[in-house]
Amino acid sequence: GVQPPIYSNVSSFTAGDVSGPDGYVTGAGLESIYKGIDGVFSQATLGNPGIQPEKTTEWEGGLDLAFLNNGLNLGVTYYRSKTTGAILQLPTAPSSGFSSKWENGAAWRNWGWEVTLDWLAVRSRDFSWRLAAQWATNNSNVDTLIFTEEVGLAGFTGSTSSVVQGYPLPVIYGEDFVRFGRGETVGTVDIDEAYSGWSEGDLYICSVTGQPGGAPDPACSTTGFPLFSAQEWVLGDGNPDWMGSLRTTFTFFGDLRLSGLLDVKQGGVMWNGTRGALTHYGVHENTIPWHGAGSDSTFEGAGPGAGTNVTLTGSSWGQRLGSGFNGPTSQFVEDAGYVKLRDVSLAYTWQAPWLSSIGFDALDITVSGRNLVTWTDYTGLDPESNLTGQSTGRGLEYFNHPQTRTFVFSLTFRR
Repeated sequence: GVQPPIYSNVSSFTAGDVSGPDGYVTGAGLESIYKGIDGVFSQATLGNPGIQPEKTTEWEGGLDLAFLNNGLNLGVTYYRSKTTGAILQLPTAPSSGFSSKWENGAAWRNWGWEVTLDWLAVRSRDFSWRLAAQWATNNSNVDTLIFTEEVGLAGFTGSTSSVVQGYPLPVIYGEDFVRFGRGETVGTVDIDEAYSGWSEGDLYICSVTGQPGGAPDPACSTTGFPLFSAQEWVLGDGNPDWMGSLRTTFTFFGDLRLSGLLDVKQGGVMWNGTRGALTHYGVHENTIPWHGAGSDSTFEGAGPGAGTNVTLTGSSWGQRLGSGFNGPTSQFVEDAGYVKLRDVSLAYTWQAPWLSSIGFDALDITVSGRNLVTWTDYTGLDPESNLTGQSTGRGLEYFNHPQTRTFVFSLTFRR
């Protein structure tokens, strides 16, 4: 069980400042103080006197096997869990005076496999080689979500890590272009019925005068460009398909050890908000062709403007629909799989008579490096980072700090 957050059963108050129109405190008289006495405001989240603990039930089964005089060990585990009464801050009508309310608002399931392997591949007097591997996958589904279609866990308006019924927990949810196969309309035209030759997910390419019957496209200002969708959509799953690691260790003459660790994440998307912001200001490398006279391009898709050549410039595209501030979130959602050389370590255990004379049995000398190399197609700072850290939200990057590459030299005296 998970207890509700403290005071979530009451509508309480908070001290603070009143923001000005620009989002900042901009002058005298805006503080919650009158004649030297602090004032308070109602909190934005409405309390729920009937809030109950969140409950999770789980079962798992596993098998541990050992072979070759414990030279080969294999572990396999399968698990399933179900969470009911999940505690969320669900949106509420602004007319209530609050923006959200504490509710036992969702139920979801998790299930997956965990496999471990430890193999002493070579064992002799002067040399040994050990391999250790781990592999895990987790699947999830939100079965129930009450009162709303989506609840944001973390992120920005237009790009959030969210709970959405019928999808894994969580997903990237946000703004997108108009696309075929989703039942969208442009003006009064159902684009799926009005046009042919499209595949699900294709962009709708607009035309100023190209709608059926010659009616003008009400949202199109320049033929050949995609359109901003009027609603938000699930843009991808931030959870990996699977994760794994492989460690190998070589031992020479019992005293010298060389080891390395590879970490692998397969699948899972990430919102590259850093690229979106840099694109808006024209300083991302992808915007180089858009400077000056711009570059010719044709958007792939279907619709009345399909196949039309357009010119992309910073002012017409990079700071408008192609921008991370003005354009859809979807164009900055990327695959965030990776392979990382997590660490390499060289260690030597020195045993010498002079160590005994100062009260020690051995000296361990270690040189190691961590987060040395990352192989990934992700174009952001680090596919392993997360804007909100260790939180329920995931798959968000906005000028995050990447993982630190470190090098360590250590001396350890043992008794």
